[in-house]
Amino acid sequence: MLNSGIYQLTNNKLHIIIVNNKIDIMEGEHKYDEQHDEVEALSCIFMDEFKLHDERPYRFDVTINANQESDEKNFLKVKLVVELPPNYPDEAPSIRLKNLV
Repeated sequence: MLNSGIYQLTNNKLHIIIVNNKIDIMEGEHKYDEQHDEVEALSCIFMDEFKLHDERPYRFDVTINANQESDEKNFLKVKLVVELPPNYPDEAPSIRLKNLV
């Protein structure tokens, strides 16, 4: 028998939470809640440079422009393309860079 408290056992998509000897099983739903919070924070930070393409799984990109305040030739402008797997943050996201110059 387990002592009173909160225990979380994770097996990729199945999450078993034990609170005071009561078992609650969640199938990955809280992962999307965590992902939503992170994606929302990134959209607030990057604002116009952030573009959300898909949810569940999340796919978005962020444009990084090193020379936004000048008309001079821009030598660094890239798009960071991110795809979050369903198990994120337990599984690493797919990240690609696209050169925009």
